[in-house]
Amino acid sequence: MERQPTMEELTPLDFITLDNGLGPIQAGPEQQERLDDITRRLHGNEFYIEVEQKIPSKCIDGRVGAQDYAPNSAGGTETLMVADDLTVKQYAAPTTLESYANIINALQKAGQPIGGHTDEHAHDAASGCGANDKLPAIYKFIADNGDLLRELAAGLGVRIDDQAHRLITANAAARTEFSPGGELLTVLRTAGGDDVVDPLQGDHKEVVAVINTVPGTTLDRYKLEAEFGSNYEAFNVDAWAFPEGAAAIAKEDEQIPQLVAAETYYNLATAHVLCGPNMRVIVRK
Repeated sequence: MERQPTMEELTPLDFITLDNGLGPIQAGPEQQERLDDITRRLHGNEFYIEVEQKIPSKCIDGRVGAQDYAPNSAGGTETLMVADDLTVKQYAAPTTLESYANIINALQKAGQPIGGHTDEHAHDAASGCGANDKLPAIYKFIADNGDLLRELAAGLGVRIDDQAHRLITANAAARTEFSPGGELLTVLRTAGGDDVVDPLQGDHKEVVAVINTVPGTTLDRYKLEAEFGSNYEAFNVDAWAFPEGAAAIAKEDEQIPQLVAAETYYNLATAHVLCGPNMRVIVRK
């Protein structure tokens, strides 16, 4: 496997592609005209806004419809549930529904924010969030492609030791009970009301996935749409918030590195499951 560049080696014009991407989301022929322009400009500050919140509670989804601004991770609060499930299992249960409810309850008791989203296309057992609805496929990707995810994580500056790597991939392979995404959405809405469930709009038009490492910032999708229109969107992963998210659910500081590793694997695997092999990935630093 070709070595991925580290953050220090990337320049504002650099990107990598998700060569092992399995999903349909990537730039199409009608999105080539401004693809280089949006790739270049998303490295800078133009489309980013400062946030006070420190832990992730908004999804990486590129569509507009969020009711406010907070750090982004796959599935919002779901990233923290998955991180625990893949490592220390303090809140893990036989089903992902129970695990999610446990994490939400713990965060609310601690006065921490929670959040996720739905969309206009959600129906039956689906929630409208790919990071939620495709959780079985994402776990399988982690179990089957651990070495790839570890290499990509290293390129982002997240060094994962052998013990954490084996633990995460083994737990991903061992998870067999997955609740429907719609049930997880119901638990979230019951706990926090409509204010914590963003109603995202339209179809996926993401052409770039941004790994954002600038602390205290997140993507302003409305500002991006005002410049590029509704045909160009970007996934955004606020990786800078992963340690804060891990600290919010850790019982001991020693657990934080493993939790951060699992957050990283889950977000990278989500991108591979949702996006195609030509999806561009950049690091904002």
